[in-house]
Parts: sequence; C-alpha cells; structure tokens
Amino acid sequence: MNYGELKTYLRSLINRTDITDTLAGQFIKQSIDRLQRVARPQFLERTKQYTADGMGTLVVPADYLELANLYTSVCELEQVDMRDYLRTDAGPGNPSVFVRVGGNLMLRPVPETGSVITLHYYGTEPELLNSTDENGWSVSCVDAVVYGAAELAGDFYEDDRTARFAQKYATALTELQEQIISDTFSGPLSIRPAYSFQDEWDY
Repeated sequence: MNYGELKTYLRSLINRTDITDTLAGQFIKQSIDRLQRVARPQFLERTKQYTADGMGTLVVPADYLELANLYTSVCELEQVDMRDYLRTDAGPGNPSVFVRVGGNLMLRPVPETGSVITLHYYGTEPELLNSTDENGWSVSCVDAVVYGAAELAGDFYEDDRTARFAQKYATALTELQEQIISDTFSGPLSIRPAYSFQDEWDY
C-alpha cells in the first residue's frame, strides 16, 4: 500500500469523524518508528563500503539503526569495549576490533590507506510524505503498521477497542518476527564442530 491507502485503511478501522488525515498520518509514522525499534526485516539491510584514509575512523550513515557486522577482505571485526580497544595495537595493519563513539566507528589496528572496509547494517526506511509514497513497511508489513497505528489512535481517543487493536498488532508483529527468523535461517546450514575427536586420538 502507499501512504494514502494506509491512512484510508486506518481511518476506516477507527471510524471516527474527528480522525483527520494529519492525525492518521501521525499515527502511521509513530507505528513505523516503533516497528523500526523492534524488528529487523531483510528490507532494512544495507551495506556501505569505506576506503581507508589512514585515520581509522568511519562515520556511520545517517539512516543507521543497528550493526549487522563490519568486515574487511581478511576478517570480520569484533566490537569491543573501550578498555580492550585501547589495549589493541594502534599502528597500521589489518583491523580486528572496533568501538562505537557517538556517530563514529573507531578501528584498531588502523587500516592501511586504500584498504576497503564494509559495513553491513540495518537502516531506516525512507519517510512517507506524499500520498503515493511507499516503503518497505507500507508494502510488506501492512497489518503491523496499521494495527500498530490503530492501537496508538485508540489510546489517543480512549477507545474501548484499543486492547483488540493491540492484540492484532502483537499478532502481526509475531508473524513478522517469525518470518525474519525463517528468512535468516533459510537455505543450507553448515555447523563447524568445536573440536575434532581425531585430535584426541593423535598421541
């Protein structure tokens, strides 16, 4: 659905003469904001490549929500606390750890100039502004968006149906989370043993 269709759907659910187009849009945007805090569907995944400049600091993208992983052609970097970061060699080399400080990711060892670091992360979807606008939430998660918005509207109007809207939102969110898990683990899985029994037989 596009933004205009979402608002129409919500207004038909609430069925009140005083829910304006502006209010309907407000509730939908609040519902999407809440979903972006709690769910990580595949359409939120992003990648950004950085070319190292010798400084060891990467600026996170403006739409950044949460880290998936950070890696080079050599290895995946481990996120550590500041104590372990400061204990790690600050010279040039293949980075192995990082910390986040504000809007920056700080890497150690400092990657050599020209090397490439890839950030795999979850980012916000484009905001719905015009009636014809669509984003991942409006297309793939209509029930979660609309019933989440209906719950918010019900609370605003002190509507007796608020609990029912909340239950339908919870059901839609559960189904979404189950789909995320299914998508994440679809396809063949390879499990590497923690150790080899053969190692114990070699004397």
